Amino acid sequence: MGFDQLFRDGIATLDELTQDLQPTVLHRAFQSDNGRGGNTHDSGTPRKCVIDFTVKQRPRADGTMLNVVATLIFPRPVAVNLRDIFVLPDGTTPPSIDAPGIPIDPTTNQAFASIVMLGELIGG
Repeated sequence: MGFDQLFRDGIATLDELTQDLQPTVLHRAFQSDNGRGGNTHDSGTPRKCVIDFTVKQRPRADGTMLNVVATLIFPRPVAVNLRDIFVLPDGTTPPSIDAPGIPIDPTTNQAFASIVMLGELIGG
């Protein structure tokens, strides 16, 4: 059994063990720039995820700082664009600010899982 299979099995176990604790968020995927300074999004797909509401500041690779108010952890691959909208269970929609890289599964060529950080760019 290779490392990739161990990682795949670990993520599947995490998903199974936390299923009852995973609230549903509405993922409204970015569709296009509407030409008037805004974006259009689809009607949304409900997705279960683990949500970490720990507020923290985090530096990006370019040196700018992020104020993270929620981290969504999808224990499965989810295609994410930073222009997507995530509606949290309380109805709020903090902007997507980062989607840190997760190792790619060499069998599926997709990420083992997906993470999205919501909040704001500090000083931006």
